[in-house]
Amino acid sequence: MSTRIVLCHLLLIVTLAGSNLLGFLPQGPTAGFVSEAHAASVSPFLDSEDFTFAAWVYWEGGEPWQRIFDFGYDTSRYMNLTPASDANRLRFAITTSGAGGEEELNAPESLPPDKWVHVAVTLACDSGQLYLNGESVDSQTITLNPNQVAGSQRWLGKSQYEHDPYFNGRLDEVAVFDRALTQTEIQGVMASGWDPLTGQTLGLHMEENPATAWTLIADSSGHGNHGWLVTDDETEPWTNKSGVGKLGQALSFDGYKDYLVLPTLSEKDALEYAKKFAPVLKFDFRAKTCYYSGVTVRQKTDETLTEIKRKSNTLLVYLTHYDVPIGP
Repeated sequence: MSTRIVLCHLLLIVTLAGSNLLGFLPQGPTAGFVSEAHAASVSPFLDSEDFTFAAWVYWEGGEPWQRIFDFGYDTSRYMNLTPASDANRLRFAITTSGAGGEEELNAPESLPPDKWVHVAVTLACDSGQLYLNGESVDSQTITLNPNQVAGSQRWLGKSQYEHDPYFNGRLDEVAVFDRALTQTEIQGVMASGWDPLTGQTLGLHMEENPATAWTLIADSSGHGNHGWLVTDDETEPWTNKSGVGKLGQALSFDGYKDYLVLPTLSEKDALEYAKKFAPVLKFDFRAKTCYYSGVTVRQKTDETLTEIKRKSNTLLVYLTHYDVPIGP
C-alpha cells in the first residue's frame, strides 16, 4: 500500500494570530508560509469602512454577553453584537482599545426571546445605526471602521472574551455588506431577502441539513466566504445543528461550544496555500492516519472521499477529493 499525498484543492481557511500559526507549521519546506500569509489579501467581507450586518435571530435567552457575531483580533480590538448586555440591552460595540474604548449602539431593551426578530447594524460616515425589525432603535457617532478591528477571529455565536457564554438560539439569513443599507433596503431585506442587493460580501442562507461538526456553510455572495460549523466535538460531533428557520432552515446553537468560523483570507489565497500544504501532508491509507510533519491529524475516509480536518484557534484546514501517489 503506497503512501499518498492529499492535494488540498477544495478550500483552506487560515486564520492568523501573530507570527506563528499555533506552532503547527513545520520548519523547512513550508517555513515561508507564515510571512507570505501575513502579506495575503484579506477576505473582502470585512475589508471596508462602511458596513451592514443583517440577520434573522431566534434567541432562546440565557446569560448576558452572548454573541450574535464577534469579529476581531482579541479582547482589545473587535466589533460585536450581543442580544443582551449586563444592562439587559441589545448592544453593538466596536473598539481598538478594549472595553474602556468601546463605541456603542444600544437598544432600549434586550433582544426579545423565543421569537424570530430581524436585526441589522449599519456603519457609514462616522455614524452607526442599530435596527430591530426594520426600525432604528439607536443612532450614534461611530468613528471606527470594520477594517480597523476585524482581525483573524471572526465568529458567529462566540465571543473574544473567553468566559462569555456562547449564543443560545438560531441564526438564519446572515448577510454582510460593504456599504450601509438604507432603512428602506433593510425593510426590503425583511420582506423579500437580500440576494438582489449590491455590495453583499457574505450571504449565508443556512440551508445545510444535516449540519454537523465541520459542515461547510455556503456563502452565496460569490466571494467564497464559506463558514465552518464548530460544535462540542467530545459530546456531539455528529449532532445535527440544522433547525427550523425563518426562511427554510437555520443553524441552531445550544449555548455550549457551538459557533461558526468565518474566513480571513480571500478564496484565491486560500487555494494557493492549500496547494503549498500538499507536499508536506501525507496520508497512510493502511493506517487510516494523516501525518503532517509527524503530527497526527483527525481524519475520516472512504474509497472516494478523504476528509482531513485540523482545528484550533488559529488554523482550520479542509482537504478533499484529490490524492496523488508518491513513491512505491
